[in-house]
Amino acid sequence: MGKNFDSAIVLFALLALISFDVRPAGHSEVEEVERFKARTETVRYELTSPDGAAIARQRVLVVIEDGSAKWSLVDPDGRTRIQGEGSGNIQTDTGEIEAPVAGTWILTLDLKDATGHYQVIWKSR
Repeated sequence: MGKNFDSAIVLFALLALISFDVRPAGHSEVEEVERFKARTETVRYELTSPDGAAIARQRVLVVIEDGSAKWSLVDPDGRTRIQGEGSGNIQTDTGEIEAPVAGTWILTLDLKDATGHYQVIWKSR
């Protein structure tokens, strides 16, 4: 965890104050690609895992050509399951979560003067 993690927390707090965009809530399946240029904003997805779901598959792909980005996925119990940050070509593919906690999961993407694109995939069954 070190310097990048500490920087990520500060960046997350600052960007939350700059802008905030909430995508539609309550989706058990989401697949979205967003392109951006010189954008500073916080994008938040509310994703659902139905009670009794056996598996959740998620993928967050972030490609930053300029600027920086940070992302996190928090489960309904408030535990951070995924987090990352950086600039340049960044990719995380965490695979499956077995027996995911039922409820609303929050995916937050923080962009700072960023140019590039991201892809979000969430499927819970």
